[in-house]
Amino acid sequence: ALQELQPFHGTCILPPYPRKMGTYIPEPVRNRAYELSHVSFTDEFTDSHTALALQTAIELGVESVWLTGYDGYSGAMSSKEQDLYNENEYLFGKYNNAGKKINAITATRYRKVEKTTVYGLLQTL
Repeated sequence: ALQELQPFHGTCILPPYPRKMGTYIPEPVRNRAYELSHVSFTDEFTDSHTALALQTAIELGVESVWLTGYDGYSGAMSSKEQDLYNENEYLFGKYNNAGKKINAITATRYRKVEKTTVYGLLQTL
C-alpha cells in the first residue's frame, strides 16, 4: 500500500514526539512530513485527528476554521461514537477558549461551533 504513495506530493502532519503510533516514518513520506512540536490549545486528545488539524491551523496562522463533514452523528450512538462526539466537542470548546474561530458550513450537531452555510460563507468572501 505504501508503494501507491509514490510519488507523494502532499504533507504528512505527525503528532508531537513521543507518538503512540511510534516513530517510524515510511520512506515515501519521510521528506514530506512535518512533526508538530506540541499541541498548545489542549492537554487532552492531543493525538486525535481533530486536535492535529486544529493545531496545524494554529501553526499556519489561520484566522478561521471552516468545518465540513462533522455532522455529529444522529439517532442512538454506539459507545465509540459517543466517545468520539464528546472528544470533538471538547476539542472545539478548547479551540474556542484559545481565542480561535471555528465554523461549520454543513449541518452539524456539535454545539461548540458556529453554524453557517456554504452560501453564507460565500457572502463573507
